[in-house]
Amino acid sequence: MNILIIGCRLQGVEAVYLAKKAGFFTTAVDRDENACAAGLADRFVCCDFFDSEIMTKLFMENNVVLPAIENVEVCERLLQYGELTNTPVIFDKRAYAVSSSKSRSDKLFRTLELPVPQKYPECGFPVIIKPDDLSGSKMVFKAENENDLKAVLEKYGGHTPIIGEYLSGRSFSLEVLRINGKTVFPMITEVVVDKNYDCKEIIAPAEISENETAQMLKIAEKLDGALWCEGIFDIEVISHGGVLKILEIDARLPSQTPVSVYHASGFNMVKWLAEMKVFGCSNETKFKRKFCCYCQIKSSPRGVEILGEHIMSDSGKLRIINGFFGADEAVSNYRGTSDFCAIMIFSANSFSEAENKRNRSLKLISEKFNIPIISD
Repeated sequence: MNILIIGCRLQGVEAVYLAKKAGFFTTAVDRDENACAAGLADRFVCCDFFDSEIMTKLFMENNVVLPAIENVEVCERLLQYGELTNTPVIFDKRAYAVSSSKSRSDKLFRTLELPVPQKYPECGFPVIIKPDDLSGSKMVFKAENENDLKAVLEKYGGHTPIIGEYLSGRSFSLEVLRINGKTVFPMITEVVVDKNYDCKEIIAPAEISENETAQMLKIAEKLDGALWCEGIFDIEVISHGGVLKILEIDARLPSQTPVSVYHASGFNMVKWLAEMKVFGCSNETKFKRKFCCYCQIKSSPRGVEILGEHIMSDSGKLRIINGFFGADEAVSNYRGTSDFCAIMIFSANSFSEAENKRNRSLKLISEKFNIPIISD
């Protein structure tokens, strides 16, 4: 299988990593020759996504195309290249249009009578403020009172954000994969965020109650039936008082969770999507369950700490390193000095064992470079 991956930032790292684990020949494209995943693929092409001559040639050389980019204009052009060359593209334009707007997503949730946080001003303070059209932690703020809210709104410069009830609790995520009417829900994971609401760690599988599991699957089934997303979307929820409330959905390949699920179960989402799209079937299965702790580590003379995935965005070309400071695998820009960042993957037969491996890794880095471990 030859797979063409469009975009080499964090989602591109996820896509290339899993495609290579599937044994596919990977070609990655980006306009930035130093983008994160540029050094991970079997072949990297630096070009503009709108260069039709280069792109149509690449489409014709590959069996399937996987966008790893959140740019609707680019993705729409990819669909055009796909039609021209008869190359399947794993992207659902209609589902993406819903998920890329928090207001449109919220309307869907309420139509389906799914549990969601209250809107402001019906809810009291604190509130959470998010941009309508960005995913992840970009421009996300918490306001404790009216003065905080006013200060945050000034940062939006006239744009209208989404303001809603701030809820405390554990966050969970679940991917929904659908191709040709076949749907799978691989694994519920726990999402751990840093102080800026950026995901710093994934625990797979999540240690979650049977009641919460049933709630999550019910939410996933309802959304799957309503969206009919031909590809992949992920659901993020928060457990507040034992009730799961939806935070957001995103109809595109996410970062972090697919690799975590792969190391916890052996289920490769990219392999399943590609095989189902090209062949109409897939033999992808799960092995005996393990536990995976996936996190991003930043090291500098100041110390070593676990932080949100933003630290990887401008890391330059990454490479895969086996056994890196006690991790099963790492994806890092490490070149021998204390200044590096890395995606670290620890798997074991229990979460506590995986967590202990992570802690030992931090200690090894700390001792090697004589720097402290910085905790929250």
